[in-house]
Amino acid sequence: MQSPPKKEKPDETVRDFALSKPIEFAGQTYTSIRLEEPTVEQLENASEPGLRENPVRSNITLVADVAGVPQEVIRKIKKRDFERMVGFLQGFTDDAPKTGGAP
Repeated sequence: MQSPPKKEKPDETVRDFALSKPIEFAGQTYTSIRLEEPTVEQLENASEPGLRENPVRSNITLVADVAGVPQEVIRKIKKRDFERMVGFLQGFTDDAPKTGGAP
C-alpha cells in the first residue's frame, strides 16, 4: 500500500516581494524582488567597515547582494517595501544589520 503524497511545505528561505511601485533602472523594470536566505559572505559584506556605522547603507548592500540587483534599484524602493525585505533577512540571524527605523 502506498503512502499518501506528502504535502510540500512552502520554502520559507525564499520569498518574492511585490513592489508598491515599479522601479526603472538601466532599461529594466523591476516589479518584484526575490530574496533568499543570505550567505555568511553576504552578511559579512554588509558589515564591512564604513557600512556598520550606517545601518541603512548596510541593509541596502545586503538586500541588493542577496537579490542580485544593483544597489541603485534598492535605493529607489519605497520605505515599507524595503523594511519588509530587511525584516525577512533579519529573520535568519540576530546579528543582521538593523534598519535603524521603527517598524
